[in-house]
Amino acid sequence: MWRPKIMQGGLVAGHDFSPQWPGVVRAVWENRPRQSVFLAMDWMYWWTEQEDVETRKQTIAKALAENQASGLTAYPAIA
Repeated sequence: MWRPKIMQGGLVAGHDFSPQWPGVVRAVWENRPRQSVFLAMDWMYWWTEQEDVETRKQTIAKALAENQASGLTAYPAIA
């Protein structure tokens, strides 16, 4: 994944964030737990990286551990 290479303040963007591509949706939520993701009508998504790389890794690991501990198999809707 490219995310660790993105500098603080950089942009992450992609496409196919739709029920037709559940792997994309899952990958986005695994890499962006409990944080904003912007969506466009054509299944595009994007966000800016505000944390430094080490903080980002800790945030992701903590959210994944909490999801596994609570038995969650799905990711939340966009808030």
